[in-house]
Amino acid sequence: MRKPLLSIGLSQFGLSVLQTLFMFYYVKVYINQFHVNTAWFNIAQTLFMFWNTINDPIFGYLQEIRGSWLKNRLLVIKWLSPLLVASFVFMWIPWDTTGSDWEGIHLILSLFLYDAFFSAIGVAWGALFADTTRNQPAVRVKALKYSQIAILLSVFSIAVTEKLSLSLQNFKVFQAICLGAAVLSLICLWFAGQIGDKSIDKRSEEQDLHEFLLENEPDSEKSPNFSENVENSVKLTKEIVSQRQFLAIVFTNFFHTARSIAHMNFASIITEIVIPQEILPSGSVKLSLFFMVLTLGPQLVLIFNEKLIARVGAINVISISYIVSFFSGFLIILAGNPYMIMAFMLVDW
Repeated sequence: MRKPLLSIGLSQFGLSVLQTLFMFYYVKVYINQFHVNTAWFNIAQTLFMFWNTINDPIFGYLQEIRGSWLKNRLLVIKWLSPLLVASFVFMWIPWDTTGSDWEGIHLILSLFLYDAFFSAIGVAWGALFADTTRNQPAVRVKALKYSQIAILLSVFSIAVTEKLSLSLQNFKVFQAICLGAAVLSLICLWFAGQIGDKSIDKRSEEQDLHEFLLENEPDSEKSPNFSENVENSVKLTKEIVSQRQFLAIVFTNFFHTARSIAHMNFASIITEIVIPQEILPSGSVKLSLFFMVLTLGPQLVLIFNEKLIARVGAINVISISYIVSFFSGFLIILAGNPYMIMAFMLVDW
């Protein structure tokens, strides 16, 4: 069982190291380095928000189509990884840094291509995780540990990048780091697709064949056709979205996620503006460590409080975290004190 778990850990690291650099730097790079026009940046962000919302269910549906190679989780991870890595590298090569429309188009293409391949592999990874640990609680715990270790390792990329690139002052070094991360990610994802549990995909194919034979037996009850499936899906969706609990969870999660993503996207820019250089000098070890704590802290809190979370309950922990996040916003009243701003960033992250 070690190889399937190693496959889960490798693919998680391959995805996380790219996503960490992407989320932390793309706003700062395109605004400060590529000088993208503000109007184009706003258009790109709006389009990206909608694309990011719909691409997960789209790829989830495509990877469940019977007979499609996309249903093979390992093949998706293996064969789409070069495209994901290529789109990541493509993102950091400017077309025009004079503020022209070309860089706006470059930003839109970069966001769409990268997020498309990232979502496709991410959906396959989620299905692989579920299939590998199905009905095996002990294996699932081990898989979660592999996953958390991979995320922890990927977070160090921020500290390394900040220090070596001097907070993007040496952009060539930043590009070299991104290229190195891309190569490392490709190796991890490729081997993850090679060493995974191929018996899972074989069982899925056998199940598809069994269902196909049942559907084509003369006396068997026919499964719903496409229009009936759509009608049933629409009906079920209406029932779900009409529930107050569902709407409350969706809206709460939307605002919390939007706030967290905005925090991560603009953290490097805001820190340089509101925190004096005397406290966190640009390109210093202190700044690198501060960003590392921001990104590493939540993972460590989760790992070291596993028993507490199990005792209190995941739902209660999430509710408490939302409450703490809300009240942490009042620290902005003390925005004149840079240490209070740093405390807000640590709590709200």
